[in-house]
Amino acid sequence: MTKQSNQGFSVIEVLISLGMITLIVASIGAALTANNRLGQAGSTKDQALAYARESMEVVAQQANSFFAQCPGNLNCWIAFDSTQPYFITDANTLVAGTETLNTGQMTMTRSITFTDLRRDANGDIVASGGTVDPSSKKVTVVVSWVQHGQSKNVTLSTILTRWKNV
Repeated sequence: MTKQSNQGFSVIEVLISLGMITLIVASIGAALTANNRLGQAGSTKDQALAYARESMEVVAQQANSFFAQCPGNLNCWIAFDSTQPYFITDANTLVAGTETLNTGQMTMTRSITFTDLRRDANGDIVASGGTVDPSSKKVTVVVSWVQHGQSKNVTLSTILTRWKNV
């Protein structure tokens, strides 16, 4: 008589195989979840950047209307409080405060600040000292939001100058 060999899997081999399959499936799931979060974060940042660009474009288009006649026939900016944020209404007018943007998935805030520029004797922009340039302002737009418990923001800045007499 010949002996028959048992060619089946043992219980230990089956458990090891199931464990390996579980690890592989969990790893794939984690990778897909991380990829989805990155895609959402990129999409949200793109949307915030579009909101910031929108405000910057309106401010740039309205730049000359922000100039007013100053004493001594000098053209200068209407006095903006550099500590006060502003936002643009649907009628393209500036209002003090921050704007709340409901995107459907989350809430963002948008604000615009105007800062005096100072120039030295050579006309170069300096951080401190110098004299205030009455014909230019630094404009900064900030769009902020909270995503996955973390505060995020997009900031755009530009310098606007008087390009024609008002």
